[in-house]
Amino acid sequence: DNVNHVIEFEEGARNVSHYVLAVYLVLATVTCLLGNSLVIAASLNYNAIKMDRVSLVIIQQISVADLLYGIIVILPTGISLLAGTWVLGSAACYIQAQFRFIPGVANVTFIVSLAVYRLILIKKPTLSRRYRLGQVISFIGN
Repeated sequence: DNVNHVIEFEEGARNVSHYVLAVYLVLATVTCLLGNSLVIAASLNYNAIKMDRVSLVIIQQISVADLLYGIIVILPTGISLLAGTWVLGSAACYIQAQFRFIPGVANVTFIVSLAVYRLILIKKPTLSRRYRLGQVISFIGN
């Protein structure tokens, strides 16, 4: 009889941890959407972020990639954990499976581009003024 209570407790603890993780993922999605939307809005509409154009565009692209990751991966995972099963249909499952890694790879690429661009700014400040965003991205791609 004692064994049955332990098993029930472990199953109950697992369900609680699923709900805690689901709530965390939903809150992470809300934070992701709000924070990255504010970065994009501040940089596009209000010129609140003061930096050179190349760095600004790269930061905007990082925010867009983060938004995509929050919408494609984090939100559906949180919804599925709350429901206890995948409820978004086979099309959403296919889209999530196919596109789940693209925003992450894009983020890494944009962060590397920003780092390389900043390195060029530090090492050769006069040369860096002639670089355009396309040149920095093509340098990373090679």
